Amino acid sequence: MNRILIADGSDIVRKMLKLLLESGTGWTVCGEAIDGNEAVLKARELKPDVVILDLAMSGMNGLFVSREILKSLPNAVILLHTVNNIPAVIAEAKKYGIRRVIGKGEDGERLLSAIREELEARPKGIAALLEQTANNGANAEQSEAPGEGSEDGPGKAN
Repeated sequence: MNRILIADGSDIVRKMLKLLLESGTGWTVCGEAIDGNEAVLKARELKPDVVILDLAMSGMNGLFVSREILKSLPNAVILLHTVNNIPAVIAEAKKYGIRRVIGKGEDGERLLSAIREELEARPKGIAALLEQTANNGANAEQSEAPGEGSEDGPGKAN
């Protein structure tokens, strides 16, 4: 079963999205967040397959939230669900790892189709395992400060 996290400041939007998403077979909404900071925390805790973000959230906007989530969940499918689906926002969203930008005024079927397509495009089997291993190794290298994890680091007398 695919797990989806919804992050939007509007209670009504979150409730409507949950109803729409859970009508799709094999999907469950594993959590909801009302702002950007909560979205990052819940994503790390719940490890969803898909994250649907609003652009204009308090605390941290959807672009920055995407960047933070992808640091710990590099294989997560992130979609931006916003009223600001203009070319400049779409181009910027891609830079932050967002797979698609879906307009809030668009038909719900467009969002469902985007999720289906993105989930189907994910690597499966051994390919998924290899990608996850490569991403985890890259994340570990980026987070390790120079000299840490090495016996010959600075401050070590030779």
